Amino acid sequence: MAFVDFAIWSGVHEFLFFGGPKVEEKYDIIVAMFEKRLKNLQKSLTPNKVDALVVSGAVNIAYLTGYSNFSRHEREAYLFVTGANALLFTDGRYIEAVRNILPKGIRVFLHTELYKRIKS
Repeated sequence: MAFVDFAIWSGVHEFLFFGGPKVEEKYDIIVAMFEKRLKNLQKSLTPNKVDALVVSGAVNIAYLTGYSNFSRHEREAYLFVTGANALLFTDGRYIEAVRNILPKGIRVFLHTELYKRIKS
């Protein structure tokens, strides 16, 4: 179980496919880990008097969501986290992939929606 706590999707291959529980059970364990990370972050915002957090680094987004295919050299996604919501904005190249992989509770939008929301 300790291995799971330090894994992101790109590093979970051995855990998923070698020994132990069935792949479906392992997938559920990993998804639950990312959901817990996000919930822990959300719970920590209010006591620390933080209204919202913007996560733009690919490694940090991967740590919180499990999706690790964003470039570390470009800003292809932004994760906005509040005590009650998590919104991921990305471009069309990733929209379907992230919708199918991200833990529940994270809503996904195109970058263009981010610009519209900022303007209003």
